[in-house]
Amino acid sequence: MKISIFSKKRREKNTPVKKNRLILNLIIVFLGVGLAVSGAMLSFESQTVYNENLVDENFANILLTAKCSVETEFQSLLDEVKNDPLGGLYDEKLPSVEEMFYEEWANDWFPVVEIPVIGGYIQEECAEIIGDVDLDNQMPYADLNISYHANPSGLTINQCQALWNPSNSLSLVTSGDVMWLDAIGNGNYNNILMLTFNLSESQLHLIINWINVSQLGWMNFYANEAEVIVNPLFLSVSIAIGGITLFFALNSLRSYFKLKRSPKSD
Repeated sequence: MKISIFSKKRREKNTPVKKNRLILNLIIVFLGVGLAVSGAMLSFESQTVYNENLVDENFANILLTAKCSVETEFQSLLDEVKNDPLGGLYDEKLPSVEEMFYEEWANDWFPVVEIPVIGGYIQEECAEIIGDVDLDNQMPYADLNISYHANPSGLTINQCQALWNPSNSLSLVTSGDVMWLDAIGNGNYNNILMLTFNLSESQLHLIINWINVSQLGWMNFYANEAEVIVNPLFLSVSIAIGGITLFFALNSLRSYFKLKRSPKSD
C-alpha cells in the first residue's frame, strides 16, 4: 500500500514536466511550419522586367495615357493664364487644353491666341513655359514633338483631331490594329494614310519617324511589367530548416504520446 501511494505521488510530481514538454514540442512544431511557410513566401519576389511586345500591344492606350497626362499639365498652365487680372476679358479666346496638346505635338508651339495686342505675347510666353514635354524623365526631354518650332510640320488642329480620334480605324489611337505601326519600314500603307488624313509626304514621314523614335525611347517606360521570380537557394534553405525542425518536433511528440500510452505511465 505504501508503494502504491509513493508511485502515485511520483506521477503527480512528474505531470507538470510532461505538460511543459508537450507545450514545448507543440511550439517547435508551429515554429517549423512557420519557418517553412514564411521562407517559401519570402523566396518569391517581384521584379520589373522589360517586355518589348507590350509597346505594340498597348500602343493606342499608351498614347492616350500620355495625352491625358500632358493635358492635365496644360490645364494647370491655362488656369494660371486665366487667373490673370485681365483673364476675364479673354477667357473665351484662349485655346482648349486639347488644342494646346495638338499644336505642341504637331508644331512645337502654342495655338494662335486671337486677342489684339497681347495675343502674340501670350502665345510666345506660354510656348516658352511649356518648353520640351518630357514623358519619361529621361533624355532626350522633347518626347512629344514630331517637329520643332523652327521647322514645324504644318498640321492643322483638324488633322490632329482626326489622327488622334479613337473612333477612326486608321488613327494613331484606334481600338483595333494600328496601321501606323505596320507603315514603319513598309511604304504600302503610305498612300492610304496620306489620303485619309490629307497629309503631305513629309508630314507622313514626320509622324512615322516620331512613332519609331518613341517606341525606342519614352514608350519603353510602359513596356515594363511585374514578374514574380523565385530565389531557389533561399527557398531550399528555408524549407530545409523548417523541415528539420518539424521532423525533430514530431518525433519528440510521437515519443511523448507513445510513452504516455505505455503501461508504465499508468
